[in-house]
Amino acid sequence: MALPLALASALVLLTLLFVRGESGLYGEDGPVEVATIVAYLCAALLYAWLVPGLAFGREWQIPVTLILAILREMDLDKSLLSGGILKSRFYTGDYPLWEKAIGLAIVIFALWTGVRLVRRGLPAMVRGVRDGQVWPWLVALSVALVVIAKGVFDGLGRKLLPFGVEVPQDVVDSFARAEEWMELGTAIFAMVAIPLWYVSRRR
Repeated sequence: MALPLALASALVLLTLLFVRGESGLYGEDGPVEVATIVAYLCAALLYAWLVPGLAFGREWQIPVTLILAILREMDLDKSLLSGGILKSRFYTGDYPLWEKAIGLAIVIFALWTGVRLVRRGLPAMVRGVRDGQVWPWLVALSVALVVIAKGVFDGLGRKLLPFGVEVPQDVVDSFARAEEWMELGTAIFAMVAIPLWYVSRRR
């Protein structure tokens, strides 16, 4: 188990060191974003390698959540159809009905996966905390980073503008860069939590 985790970690580090994006360190094609996708992919592959019998069984929501995270990082929620399927204006605007149906089906499936992940994962996390396991804390940190990155840091200037608060562009850029690193941290925590979770299950 240690060897594939070490290889996955090395792959993420090499991505950060050697990937060169047109927009520099940050941006859609930057090393931080690419490393985040690589980390999520490594997490999914680690899961498939450790528990292949569960990959599409009663614990399918774990690898599916990781795959959905990869697709989100690749901005397929915005580029798959004519508009962003996570935006309400896509469903109220002048877009083809069939695209709205596909977008809504994807959103419902993602929500269903998330609910199942919470319902099955939360009791396991509580038991893990009681047993002194590390993986529940890593999962909790991942969730906290996602909430802060997407709920606060992402588009900070745009979110505060309706309240009459104008944030300087350099501050917005700093928060955007912090968001990129927090998303990478989320993926890395998930990548490390999966083998630790697997070990705790075998015990």
